[in-house]
Amino acid sequence: MTRKNVIFVYALILLPLISGYGADSKFGIRFNMSGVRPVKGTFRDNIKMSDYVNSSTGYSIAFRQQITKGFEVELQAFYQFLEISDQYKVDSAKKPGWLIPGVSVSNIIPVFHWIAVPSLKFGADIIPWRFTDDGPKGETSLFEGEKVQKMSFGLHGGLELEVPVAKWFSIIAEARYTYLFCRDTFFFGETFSEQGIFSLSLGMAVFPF
Repeated sequence: MTRKNVIFVYALILLPLISGYGADSKFGIRFNMSGVRPVKGTFRDNIKMSDYVNSSTGYSIAFRQQITKGFEVELQAFYQFLEISDQYKVDSAKKPGWLIPGVSVSNIIPVFHWIAVPSLKFGADIIPWRFTDDGPKGETSLFEGEKVQKMSFGLHGGLELEVPVAKWFSIIAEARYTYLFCRDTFFFGETFSEQGIFSLSLGMAVFPF
């Protein structure tokens, strides 16, 4: 990851922190379930990551703050485990996979307010991912004696649709694309590339304050 990219990621993280609070400020908690699929990048020997691992389900919890009617911020913790496809498993009795936990900070900009509220969403991620030998709690996989794991930065963007059901409760759907800066030729070889991950999610948000 270049120095310019690092500065850009930090700028996205700091933007919500330096924003002022307005009269429309309100706080919410969002619980989410998502379908997750790699859509860009290779694993090794030019095997596409989308072929190497299966699509899976992800889970997340997020804390969101409305600053004004035209701007919100969100801090999200998420957890995803994508099992390796059967054709690439060494032992069919085990469940090796790609573990992707992380934290993201998002800026949310509503397009308009009506029965539903569509919004643009973009931000940055910190993702300490790894490949495991057997399930999410399994040992970290090795490549030429090195553990296949890394703390990576990511950038994401997408669309969100909020449907307010009551003043204190909303249903929220989201489509998100995350670009993960995880390429490391020294540890993972020449053909392990940066990765693109697409997710579709549905969840609910409560606004206690």
